[in-house]
Amino acid sequence: MYKVSLVTSPYYYRNRIFNIEDPISNRDNHLYVYWLLKKELQNRGIVIATSDIHKPQDSDVVIYMDILKHLPKKNEFHKSILIINEVAVVKPANWQIKNHKYFSKIFTFCDDIIDNKKYFKLNSCRSFNKNVPINITKKTKFCTMISGNKSSKHPLELYSKRLEAVNWFASQHPDDFDFYGLGWDKKNFTGISRPLNRIPFVRKFFAEKYPTWKGPIRNKYETLSKYKFSISFENARGINGYVTGDKIFDPMEAGCIPIYWGAPNIEKYVPKNCFISMEDFKNWEDLYFYIKNMPQLEYLSYLDNIKYYIENVARTGPYSEHGFLNAILPIIENIILISNAAGLE
Repeated sequence: MYKVSLVTSPYYYRNRIFNIEDPISNRDNHLYVYWLLKKELQNRGIVIATSDIHKPQDSDVVIYMDILKHLPKKNEFHKSILIINEVAVVKPANWQIKNHKYFSKIFTFCDDIIDNKKYFKLNSCRSFNKNVPINITKKTKFCTMISGNKSSKHPLELYSKRLEAVNWFASQHPDDFDFYGLGWDKKNFTGISRPLNRIPFVRKFFAEKYPTWKGPIRNKYETLSKYKFSISFENARGINGYVTGDKIFDPMEAGCIPIYWGAPNIEKYVPKNCFISMEDFKNWEDLYFYIKNMPQLEYLSYLDNIKYYIENVARTGPYSEHGFLNAILPIIENIILISNAAGLE
């Protein structure tokens, strides 16, 4: 029996990342692909566990979920895989090239560096719903956004554009916009004041007041299904292939049209008739005028296109669980095969 170690954050230790029955860690079923990977590996005589159970030094393959505190040792290079899930805006260490030398294979969303030798394409994969609701009578609300309160000084960040949306709607059309997410009732201190982030009551006291904020959500699907449109900006813009499922696919699956900003080549992966591109508009006023005055037939056409794409293309495509398995399984098996042939096991 071969062993795979999955190096992830301590939050997912004790194989929590594979537990799809945990309603807290598996909210919106985003852990399904890891549960399925575990199942498929077991069918091949390979057992995967988090690194607190399968120690990297004792495993045949080691998969790192982003670059954390510890890098592989030199003698572990041949069996070490890195999965880059986030951009430099969120996790700068992922994109420090000096760190890449520790891994024999790297999976990433970034189209521009894929060479199928060291760098391989891996999307933000998920299991798609079987049916997309398009009943317009149930859409009692206009526009929403679901996002945590974050900030960054990175030149490609889009956190500030989300905040722009919040402030613009609050001042111009507060009745047409609600937003949800964590941290909006807490201030994010930066610079020399950053240590104050460790004091909860201080963050609460100095927090901005957002009249259209409705708090955290319990069920993203149920919330989105009530709205016609969703502000769906990635964490960063200008990165080919950086298309995350929670930004564009979550609203689509709920029958909500995403207003998207992120990957320049998004149309390579999602048809233009399934979303509204924020970059097509000069300002928020122009966007609002367009969506507010959209004829019902045009709106229903968007929903029909979304329904067809999710139910007939996405469910088996590169962003599905099948895309995840097809990308990563052959690499794991090949590392084990080469290690055995070289006597490195």
